[in-house]
Parts: sequence; structure tokens; C-alpha cells
Amino acid sequence: MSKRHGHGAEEMPGQWRFEGKFYDNKRNGFGKLICTEGEIYEGEWKDDKKHGYGKRTFVSGSRYDGEWADGLRCGKGIYFNAKSGVTYDGEWEDDKLNGFVVVRYADGRIYEGAFVDNVKTGSGKEIAPDGTVLFDSVAKAAGMENHLNREEVAQALQEGSGKSSHYSNTVLKKNLYYALRLRDGNVLRLSREQSSLGAMLLNMAWPIAATVAGLLLLAAGLSVRLAQQITKPINSISPDDPQDVYPELQPLTRRLRQQKDTIRRQMDELSRRMLEFSAMTENMSEGFLLIDLRGHVLTENHSAATLLPAEADNIAKCEVTQLRHAAQQALAGQRCEQLMQQGERTLSVIASPVLESGQVAGAVVLTMDVTEREQREQLRREFSANVSHELKTPLTSISGFAELMSQGLVPEDKVREFSLDIQKECARLTNLVEDIIDLSRLEEGAGMEWEEVDLYTLCDEVLQSLEPLAGKQDIALRLEGSGQTVHGVRQALHEMVYNLCDNAIKYNRVGGSVTVTVEKKEGRASVTVADTGIGIPSDHQSRVFERFYRVDKSHSRAIGGTGLGLSIVKHAALLHGADIRLQSRPEIGTSISVIFPRE
Repeated sequence: MSKRHGHGAEEMPGQWRFEGKFYDNKRNGFGKLICTEGEIYEGEWKDDKKHGYGKRTFVSGSRYDGEWADGLRCGKGIYFNAKSGVTYDGEWEDDKLNGFVVVRYADGRIYEGAFVDNVKTGSGKEIAPDGTVLFDSVAKAAGMENHLNREEVAQALQEGSGKSSHYSNTVLKKNLYYALRLRDGNVLRLSREQSSLGAMLLNMAWPIAATVAGLLLLAAGLSVRLAQQITKPINSISPDDPQDVYPELQPLTRRLRQQKDTIRRQMDELSRRMLEFSAMTENMSEGFLLIDLRGHVLTENHSAATLLPAEADNIAKCEVTQLRHAAQQALAGQRCEQLMQQGERTLSVIASPVLESGQVAGAVVLTMDVTEREQREQLRREFSANVSHELKTPLTSISGFAELMSQGLVPEDKVREFSLDIQKECARLTNLVEDIIDLSRLEEGAGMEWEEVDLYTLCDEVLQSLEPLAGKQDIALRLEGSGQTVHGVRQALHEMVYNLCDNAIKYNRVGGSVTVTVEKKEGRASVTVADTGIGIPSDHQSRVFERFYRVDKSHSRAIGGTGLGLSIVKHAALLHGADIRLQSRPEIGTSISVIFPRE
């Protein structure tokens, strides 16, 4: 099952439905979850959990608008309790109120203070704009009557400020009163004893000055507070997590959230593409280089880094001539492809210019290991040359003999001898063609039928077919061991054993022997062909499995060898995943074992 990635939807019938962004088969990014009971969450997700900014509406009608972390309310947020009408605006941690919180009650009261695990703690301020006296500089406010009906207070609550003159039951004097409505709804009232104009002026000179100064300070304080109240919501807006902390700023915060979401999506997409690009290039066996117009290396994978010195930040510092030349050609606007040697490896260097608006902006350089390809090409060329040579030799002989006979230049007593030579060369040519066909079929490995093959029975069949050839040289053939079954291609296995035994007979001595042993070696089925022949010199043993390689060419041609027998053995072994082991001593004999893999 493929992973969910990008925008999509999932649903649990009868329970919930989600529509939004997925990344790595999980909810990541912006999405909306709707439950059948009526609960809704719309906001940001991370690894299938609410994370970032989001809004949740509960079944009761209550709602939360703010920050989330790992599926819990955490950070700044506003919670409205639909049942009580109370709003909590403040700091959250582990899905509970923790920190400074402003509580607005349905009756107009406000609490500002600290919460710990949803419980008020420490000191706070209760504000009640109902006329209750909160503080008095002369008497205790707790025992004073409600001042809502006082003329100056009522006027201040209605118009912003008020004044009056009446008798005070607190100080038992007639006073002048001035009241000012503060921004939080409370009223500040000042009073002064009423007396004669002169005395009043005299007595109130300093108080007036002090009052004016106080009012100025108060006005300054109120201005600062008002400015703070205006600027605080603006300063508190975080570009990373903008919130609707002030109704007038909602268009701004909404725009900031949109831009933040857009930037976040773009960054996520960029990060995803960078990870994909990095994973792709680092797992490439080919070397990859990205170079800017000035030759600076912008990107390189591990394979390419091995070609450059550790301190090489510019292609001009590269000591590999072919690589440097190819990159410079690409930066000049020309595609370049060439081969280079690195130890025993052959690398193909391909450099192409990167165009932007029709102008060269950089270059991409790829290095590919083509050692095997070049080796195969070299083998193909050698094989073609050898085949041409081997075919040409018998054809030349046949053509020469036939021409002499057609011109009547062959004496009557030599006609039979020439005919036998032509026949021998034709047989040699036929054997060569058959061996080439067998070798090509083994190399391709296609269209072959695999089955369970008993090696002992197979070897017995081969030895029976070679008894006439062995009898001519008085070679004794022996089969030892027991039945061993392998999964393979019968024809290929037959050709392998046949060529081993055929070589053992042809390169043997008159009166010698060939022993074929079928047994278990190292827990694996094996076939060993040992002879008492002329042996193979040690300096030739590593090459006898090459095509057309002969230790003694004159002797090989004399006995009808094509030079492909052991090469066919090698390719048949490779086809079956088998190992070949050769032991040989000149004038003593040769032993070749084919050990098959474990079933």
C-alpha cells in the first residue's frame, strides 16, 4: 500500500472525517477534523497530532482558539465556556491553564492573575463597575456605601467626567468633588473641602498645583497605558504564530497566518524535494557534480567526492585532467563526453551545461563506471578477431586443396589423401561452429529449461559416448562416487562434462586413464575429472579457460581442438553458479572439479 502524501481525505464511517495535508502517511500541515457528535478541529497537525495554531469547537458549544503541542493545548490561547459565559485568555500547558490569565465573567467582572493547573493562585484584581468602592485614601473602602448614585460618579460613568459639591458623611464636611472615568471602567474621584474664595484659593494653591501635576502624571500614565494597550497586541503578534488578540488586527493576523502557512508549505515541499534529491544522489553509483558559472562545486555526492581533493571547492583545483576539461567545456556551453582511467577502473565523464534564459548558469557532471562495458567490448573485439582467424585457417586449407584438385594438379595416388585433408578441415570447421554456437547460447542463458539432473547418470552417459574415442588411444574410463542431484540445464551440464572428459582423453597418454568422480565436497555436489595426461604448466593454468587459448597450438590443432572447450566449461559453470578448481602438474596429469552451490 502506497503512503498518503499531499492533500487528501480519510474517514472512519460513523465517527469522523479528516480532510487536509498528509506527509509520510501521517497528518502533517493544515487540516480539518469533523466528528459526527459535532466536535470540529481546524488547524495545524504534526505526525497525526494537533500541533501549531488551531481552533476547536466542542459538542457543548464551547471553543478554544490558540496554540497546540502534541495534541494538547499549549502556549497562548482563548477558551470560551458556552455554559458559564466565561472567557479565559492566557497561557496554557499540558491542556490546562498555567501562567498569566485574564478571565472575563458574564456579569462584567474581570480577573487578571496567575493560574496553576486550571486553579487561580497568588494575588489578582477584581474590577466591578457597579459602584463598589475599591480604595479610599481616608477610610477603609470595605465599610463604605455604594457610590453609584453620587452625582459626579454617575456623570463620569455617563460622560467620562463629572463634578459636584455636597456634604460628606465620611469627613463630616462639605466638599467639592471631581470624578474621572478610567479606561477599565473604574472611576477616580478627587475631593476638596469647600471654603471662602480667598481662603480656598490660598489653601488650594499648592493642592491645585499638586492636583494638576498629579493629573498630568495620571494623564501621562494613562497615555502610556493606553499606548501599551494599543501596541501590546501588535507587538505580541508573532510571525510564527499570529493570533487574533485584537479585533481590529484580525485582517493583519489573518494575512500573516496565510503567509505563514504558504511559507511553511513551500518550506516543507522544498525540504521534501531536498531529501528526495539527497537520497537519490547519495545512493547513485554514478558520480554527480553541480557546478556554478565560476566553477564552484555546489553539490557533490559520495561517488564524485572520491575524485576530488578534500579541499577542492572549485573544479579548477581538480587534478583529474579529463574531469576538469569536461567541466570547463560544459561551462563554455558545449556538451562533453570522454573516458578516463582511475586505477583499474574505466570511467565515462559526461558534462552538460545548465541553461537559464538561454544563458549558461552552471554545469552538471556525471561520472559512470564503464569498466565492465569496456572489458566486454574488448572481449568482443578479441573474440571476433579470433573467430575470424580460426575460421579462415580451415577455409584456406579447404579452398587450397579444392583448387589444386580442380586444376588437375593432384596426382591420382594423392587424391584420396587430399580428400581426407578436406574432410578433416571440414570436421574441424564444423566443430568450431558448433562450439561457437554452444558458447553463445550459454552466454545468453535464455530459453533454457531448468530441471533436476542426476550428475552420476549424466556422467555415465557422457563416458559411454566417448568410449570409441578413448579406445583408439587405449584410455581407460572410470566412473566413481554416487548419485548427486542438482537443479540445472541438462544440455549445458552435458556439454560441460563432455568437454572436460574430451580434453582429458585428447591430452592424455596412450594407455592412460580418465577418472570421473561424483560426490559431495564441503557439503556441495561436485564433479571431478582427473587424467594422467601431459598436464598444464603453472604459468598457463590461469588462462586455459579463455576463448581460443591453447597451451600448445600445434598439438591442439593436430588433435582437432577448437580452443573453446574449457571456455564452454567455464560459462556452463557460471550459468549454474558453480566454482571451478584446477590442479595440474606437467607430465603427471590434470584434475578439474566443478562444485555446485548448496540447494
